Amino acid sequence: MTIPLWRWLAAAGLALLLVQAVAWGRWALSVPGSALASTSHGYAVAGGLSLGRSLAPVGSHHRVSATAAALGRQYVHGDLGELLVVAMGEERASSEGQGRSTDAWRIAETGWRAGGWFPPHLLHHDGLSVDLRMPDADGPARLARLFDAFCRQGPTRGLLPRILLVEPAIRGQVRGNMRSTCRQALIDWPVLYAGQVHVTFLPKAGR
Repeated sequence: MTIPLWRWLAAAGLALLLVQAVAWGRWALSVPGSALASTSHGYAVAGGLSLGRSLAPVGSHHRVSATAAALGRQYVHGDLGELLVVAMGEERASSEGQGRSTDAWRIAETGWRAGGWFPPHLLHHDGLSVDLRMPDADGPARLARLFDAFCRQGPTRGLLPRILLVEPAIRGQVRGNMRSTCRQALIDWPVLYAGQVHVTFLPKAGR
């Protein structure tokens, strides 16, 4: 028996709505406890996270994968969540002032609510790592401005960019466009998937 096309479309639509609902639900449930501070334990490669915050599927300056969010793979330390919003807003305002692309940033996977091993990623254990998607336009310049914004805004939230990874083909362009000392965190990692960006932060000393 052949299933009518409209039934396939209806089922796909319902599945999409369910994924979106779960993603927004995870975000809503993580907000009421926001008065309690997140705590990172250990390190990015061997650590954990208490009271991780889910990222909103759609924010003022970002979009996330609804599927990843629904699966619980979009949690970060609360301070990092705030930093992402502020730094991305600063970058977009700067880009707009220069008449450049201002598309919202696309955030990929970040980590579990309680941190820990996060396959297939090596890092992401302590809620202080985030993967981004390469911007569709002005990629290297926009990344440089975002990294500089992380460098300026991070210390006010007790965070310092420690590892910046971009694909080798554009690494030199990104480094050449950066104006902050955080260019030192741009590591010459030999392999990285095309279009992928990784950032890991460390708590500021004395925090």
